[in-house]
Formats: sequence, structure tokens, C-alpha cells
Amino acid sequence: VTPNQAMRWFQRSIFSDIPPYFMTHWKTNKRFFYGGDSLLAFEETSKHIIVAGEPLVAAAGSQEELYSGFKQFAHRLGKNICGYYVGNDWSQPDFSKVRVGASVRILLHDFDIDASSSKEVRRALRKGWQKNLFIDRVPLEKRKNHQALKQLYKRWSAAKWPFQMHFLLSPFDAQSLVETYEAWFYVGDPDAPLAFCSLLPYLKDGELGFYVDQLVYDPQGESHSLSFLISSLLTALKSEGVAELNLGLSPFVGVPKSNLMDLLFGALYHTPYFYKPKGLHFFKRKFTGIEEPEFCFFQAQQNRWLGLADMAKVTLTKNGRISPRSLDC
Repeated sequence: VTPNQAMRWFQRSIFSDIPPYFMTHWKTNKRFFYGGDSLLAFEETSKHIIVAGEPLVAAAGSQEELYSGFKQFAHRLGKNICGYYVGNDWSQPDFSKVRVGASVRILLHDFDIDASSSKEVRRALRKGWQKNLFIDRVPLEKRKNHQALKQLYKRWSAAKWPFQMHFLLSPFDAQSLVETYEAWFYVGDPDAPLAFCSLLPYLKDGELGFYVDQLVYDPQGESHSLSFLISSLLTALKSEGVAELNLGLSPFVGVPKSNLMDLLFGALYHTPYFYKPKGLHFFKRKFTGIEEPEFCFFQAQQNRWLGLADMAKVTLTKNGRISPRSLDC
């Protein structure tokens, strides 16, 4: 189905769960497969269909029917299936999983700003107030022409390695099919923002959560601005009754050492060549979140390394070319 058709189905359906990152698929130009009143996002290479995360299943939907139809779809194309960003409970016949990291969820019902575990949040807020920082929201009608945020993104991007790891990362774009669901926040002066993030909603067991999509900062600006932004959002979202905030994937965290692919992921965690996963992990875990294992998966009896190579291809490239200058923080 087309992205517009997928969005119309989404808007008229009822859900108890929406995967945290699913709404990013409309921003990252994923393709969509519909079956069993459920939706799956994917990309293609010459050899593989690469599934992006877990499916979106309506109240009366069937994952079994969805995956059965999807396997037939891949078979007709003569391609194997692999994918990334599925959780501990995800399981499908004829597929095996390999841990690829952990997502960081902050359970706001349990979050206590006065608890000893929240000392880094209190510190970030205190430092921000001492620097007279403040957080504000960007209205939808002002996003398109917000030149200061575009310049902030360019400064942040220019300080990164000259490759982009897309995974589920969205482009910095004010216009998309999910723009009315998205919320933009920044720290600092509106004409000279120091940090910025965008949030997209999701559901977990019927309760509202928000997923941090974009997260950027000025490398030459106030060093506490990004921590102040996240800490301020935690207190604001908790006061509004939001159930949780998901900071997204920390790649290569907690992988075992049971096979060669595990050893590769472990080496990538400790060797920040194309990416800096250890620094990202340390930043996210100071916000008192819980780490939930995330996996990539491969079709049984197929070469995992070929699947991994194609996953790397689609996460490092855009429109078939290496995409310059914008690794996620």
C-alpha cells in the first residue's frame, strides 16, 4: 500500500499498542505492506526485504496472517527477509534473532524527581536554571520557516562523522504525513536555539508514551542544554499524565559473546569509528530509564552475513548513495 493509504488506515483503526518508532516510518520513506488488518514497514535491496521493526496491529488484526502474506510476497520477488528493531517478545517461525542493542524507556508513573536515582536529572535542571535556560515548543505553523533550527541542525551535523546511520532516524523536515502528531521543543533563544528534539506519540498497553525522534544540539553551545531539555520534558510529561518517554535505541549495548556477529557488535560498541554508541548509551542511561533488549532477525537457513550487509547498506545510504554528514547523537 502507499504511504497515504497506510495513513488513512491508521487514522480509522483502533489500537491498544503502537510501536514507539512506528510513526517515524512515514518520515523515513519506508514502504508498507498490509495484511491481517496490520501494517509492516520495510525497505528493499536486490537480495533482501528488510523489515523495519515490529508491525502495527489493529484491535482485530492478526500478526500471523500479516507475516504469512509477507513471506509469500517476498517469495514471489525471490528475496529473503531480514529486519531490525524487534523486542524480546517478538517471535516468528523460521526466523532467528541476534541482539543489536537496547532501547531506553523512562516509566513516568514510577519517576520521582526527588529519588536518589534522579540525581542526574536534578543536576541537569539546576545547571540549566543557573544558566537561565528555558524550554519552549515550536507551533506547527512556524516549523517550515524556522531558519534558526535549520542552522542548529547544520552545525550539529557538521560536527559528526561524514556518514549517516539511518536505522529509524528521520530527516529534519517540517512537512510529513505525521506532522500534526509531532511535537517540537527547543532550549534557548528562538533565534539561537542550543538544543532541539521532536517527539512522536505511541501506545503501550493502551497508555500514551512519546518517542524521541530528532535529538540535536549545538556542539559549540552550552554543554548542559541537551540534558536540560530531556530533564524538563520528563517533569512536564509526568505532570500531564504521560506514561513513558522512549529515548530510542542504544546500539550494541548488552550483546552477548556467543557467536561472531555478537563479537562484531561488541567491538563496534567499544570502537567509535562510524558511530559513538558508548557515549550515546552513557547519555541516555543517566535519565533513570530501563533498558529493553532489541534484536535484528534473519530467515532460518539463510546467510546472516549477507542479510547484515544489506541492513548496513540501507542504514548507511540514502537513495543508493552514502549520505554525508549526519550521524545521530
